[in-house]
Amino acid sequence: MSYIVVKNGRDNIKLFLVNRNVTKKKWWTIHLHDAIQFRKESAAEHSASHLRFGDCFVATYEEAQKLEKDNMHELAMLDEHPFSSEALGQN
Repeated sequence: MSYIVVKNGRDNIKLFLVNRNVTKKKWWTIHLHDAIQFRKESAAEHSASHLRFGDCFVATYEEAQKLEKDNMHELAMLDEHPFSSEALGQN
């Protein structure tokens, strides 16, 4: 089982701590495949304790997959314009 460090982002989006071996351009990502996976929960908690902002917490890989799926739903809802005919139910 692996563990992921997660933080709360804007608009109810969850962000995952980036594996710095994959990219050094960013620290947080919404894509789970770019996230660092810890083998031990204690290592993930230790890493999360060093982060200062965003209310970081540790999730299992399975929980993180569900969070990523929820992120995609939230992003789709944010992309939809509030006054579009679809949003108003006029299609």
